[in-house]
Amino acid sequence: MATAAPSDKFLDEIDETFLSCGVCSERYSNAKVLPCQHSFCEHCLIKLVEKTGQPIHCPLCRRKHDIEVSDLPNNYFINEISEAFKNRDVGSQEPKQCVCEKSHANQRCLDCALDICDACARAHLRMPLTQSHRITSLESYQSLIVKDPSSVHSATYCDKHTDSAVKFYCDSCEVAICLECTVIDHRDHKQRYLKDAAAEYKDELVANAEQLKVKENEVHDSKDTIQRMVDSLETRYRQEKKRLEIHTEKTIEEITRKIRNASKQLMDELKDEYKNREVNLRVQIKELESSENSIKYAREYTNNLMHYGNPVHMMSAKNGVTSLLTEIQTLETKQTPVDDDDIQFIPSDNSSMIQVLGALQCKPTYVIGHVPDMTRVGDNINITVTTKKGNAYTQKQSLRAEIKTPDMKTEDVEVKDNKNTSLSVRYTTKMIGEHELSITAYKTHVFGSPVKINVIPKKGLLRKFGGKGSAVEQLRNPYGVIMTRNRNALVCDTGNNRLQIFTLDGNHLNLIEFTNFAEPFSPRYSAISDDGYIFTTSYKKVVVCDVNGKLIRVFGSKELQYPMGLAISPINGNVYVVDNGSHCVRIYSQLGVYMTSFGSSGTGDSQFNGPWDIAIGNTGNIIVSDLRNNRIQIFDNNCRFLNVFGGRGTKEGELNSPQGVAADTDGCVYVCDYHNNRVQKFDPQGKFIARIDSIEDDVSSHRGIYVTDDKPFGKVVVTEWNRGCVKVLTQ
Repeated sequence: MATAAPSDKFLDEIDETFLSCGVCSERYSNAKVLPCQHSFCEHCLIKLVEKTGQPIHCPLCRRKHDIEVSDLPNNYFINEISEAFKNRDVGSQEPKQCVCEKSHANQRCLDCALDICDACARAHLRMPLTQSHRITSLESYQSLIVKDPSSVHSATYCDKHTDSAVKFYCDSCEVAICLECTVIDHRDHKQRYLKDAAAEYKDELVANAEQLKVKENEVHDSKDTIQRMVDSLETRYRQEKKRLEIHTEKTIEEITRKIRNASKQLMDELKDEYKNREVNLRVQIKELESSENSIKYAREYTNNLMHYGNPVHMMSAKNGVTSLLTEIQTLETKQTPVDDDDIQFIPSDNSSMIQVLGALQCKPTYVIGHVPDMTRVGDNINITVTTKKGNAYTQKQSLRAEIKTPDMKTEDVEVKDNKNTSLSVRYTTKMIGEHELSITAYKTHVFGSPVKINVIPKKGLLRKFGGKGSAVEQLRNPYGVIMTRNRNALVCDTGNNRLQIFTLDGNHLNLIEFTNFAEPFSPRYSAISDDGYIFTTSYKKVVVCDVNGKLIRVFGSKELQYPMGLAISPINGNVYVVDNGSHCVRIYSQLGVYMTSFGSSGTGDSQFNGPWDIAIGNTGNIIVSDLRNNRIQIFDNNCRFLNVFGGRGTKEGELNSPQGVAADTDGCVYVCDYHNNRVQKFDPQGKFIARIDSIEDDVSSHRGIYVTDDKPFGKVVVTEWNRGCVKVLTQ
């Protein structure tokens, strides 16, 4: 019997189901990893997108990922292990053929993951692109894959510098980089060797793996406990079912005997009643028959006397006949029955017969009514709880409710009886964030408990910060506002010629100034690239810097007359700049290369009169505020006109000098309706949805706007030009 190769021993330690795709159930083929860290075959994901369309719904956790399959990273770890399994299945003991197909392979290039012969190995090391590759014998490779599997993985090359291997890690950007990246894109960042960072992260993974093992054991124990309860419940059910069947048969026999006795007694009573009534009625009939005979005789005698008697006969019988007729006239001939036939059997109520057998004694099964998944702070949460069996009013003492607040404190919740076989659970929210409501009966969670409830702020003004002035933390004539990658507010402090960064709670973090320009740095609007660089419009130019204020580049001075709003497309990465002075939108690469423009002066479609700000949605649609035309125009990713909405006025959906615009993750459009002193929200097609602020919020002369990606409703952040402040509104 052939002994297993060292690689087989290593592979035997891995459960092969780890390498099965969750869609096709086959071994992975070019595994791609989703942002949720679940991996699937590339061809399976392509078929999934063709069937359901974007966004991609993870088949395992059902999370949505709005990303192209081609943009998903490879799962190198799974792919290499899958390849190792494939090689073993083919037969690791048989000689392997070199890629040149002339000789057997006895060497392996670890960086290319190729098995080659001696001649190919020497040629490999003479080539410029592969002369630094690691080549070892297949025997050594088989030994290394057991002792140190990570040392034989193929090299990973930089996406930007494709001939440079990734060997370093940027802690500032949290990304693996190559040697060229360390001196170009990440020169002033905190860097270290990739293997050192991986060793440190491995310690974290070990700790996390131990925690996951504990959670896995808890789940396993819980399943065992519940399964034992299911088994016990089934046993108890069968026992009680047998008892009920035996008791039912005995009860049927006993009830049958009692019913037969009761029937006999009722029959006897019925018969006696019948006989008594019958005797009375028959006696009455006899008396009437006697009277009938007497009357008949008197009538016949009188008739015969009148027709056949002579005067002597009639007069001699006068006294006797008169006495008879007088007696007959006194007889009671009109009589009613002395008794009636009112004899009736009334059956007992059969619905109560079940009580003869006994009754089931069970804990009531509670049913939770509608629970809102979202509410606002200060609102009341009212939940009705009913029972499938029994009276909820009598079971009030068995029900308990409590809520865990976002600060991990637990509060008891009032349970009230409604006097109508239902209970009410009531709680007044006091804190913003996710709450967990638990309802238990007899110390056990009722079905559907616990439930998560997201408490969002009250609609309207949440807070404001800044203040008119030139000191740090103060603002003068601010224009645009955006969110940094750390979810902080970057404000164009236009009047003070600087950028300022605040938390959304209003805490000041940093300011950015440039004093070496020919004209003062007068920031209008900003946008942030995927690399974290800040693009800001200033006098006749666009200034690019990092979050620490380091100047990267300046561009646009040849084309731009009066730049205002700008945005970076999530589709093609290009920079779109509103040129207010030229009534158009100019397009640049992020390196500052001018590409083209669209729009001209006028009032028609694709024409502008003083365009002001721009936003680009997730789908690439371009949204431009057309200031003096009092409207918003929307274009597709190729700058083709799609739609227009607004129009001068004060009604809902009408605009007066719209300035700042923003789009949320659902494609809805938010507009600073400047002279109407309000913020309006529209759907992606331009239909009015709602006014975000209220009169009490006192929004005035607002020029910049940004919408956060909070769910279910993002916060709306606006700058007030005349007051030098930033206001945060909730929807």
